[in-house]
Amino acid sequence: MSLAKFLKDQEIPPNQWDLLLFGDGSGLSWKGPGGYCVFLVDGRMKERACLLGARSHATVNRMELSAYVEGISYHYYCILGSSLSNPPYKVWVFSDSEYTVKCGSRDHSRKANLDLWMVVDFFESQGYKIRWRWLPRNSNPLHERADRLAGASMKAIKPLILDDNSGLLTLLPETTVEQQQHKVKLINCTKCEAPMLLNERVCPQCGLSRKG
Repeated sequence: MSLAKFLKDQEIPPNQWDLLLFGDGSGLSWKGPGGYCVFLVDGRMKERACLLGARSHATVNRMELSAYVEGISYHYYCILGSSLSNPPYKVWVFSDSEYTVKCGSRDHSRKANLDLWMVVDFFESQGYKIRWRWLPRNSNPLHERADRLAGASMKAIKPLILDDNSGLLTLLPETTVEQQQHKVKLINCTKCEAPMLLNERVCPQCGLSRKG
């Protein structure tokens, strides 16, 4: 499928887009790694790019959003040189995640990954006009490849992750009794297993309210 045919099928005329983002995220839970991939197509600057990334601990929703945040960040700082002229810069984000699209379009409240949504808000304040559109999984070649590369990124980081049993604790300095008294205690969210402070009543990632 050519890009021109894809845009025609999506009923997006040439004067209604400057930047297209096709991405995908891969992950299971905060106990495991995650990966992402995003393809950029810039109609103004005639630029093309593919970005890959991975995290040692991440959910699939965070990786899905990370793909687009990293894509726009790369576009702003590396392609435009931190200077957006002649706004608005019309951006279309294509995702197979209904949750991400609904949160992006504000049809769903943003309760998780608020740090990433703050980055999205920042770029919108700089002149990016972002539209979010849902597409079925692997419905076009770019999404098919993004899906494969996001999964490959997640697998690639697994051998690099250290756990307590593989020597992580031996790399850290010994803790004195005085330091232990001031050590911050953490708990895990019962829903997404993200780390939380004891005095936090709402999970910073999934928004779940904690009882007690």
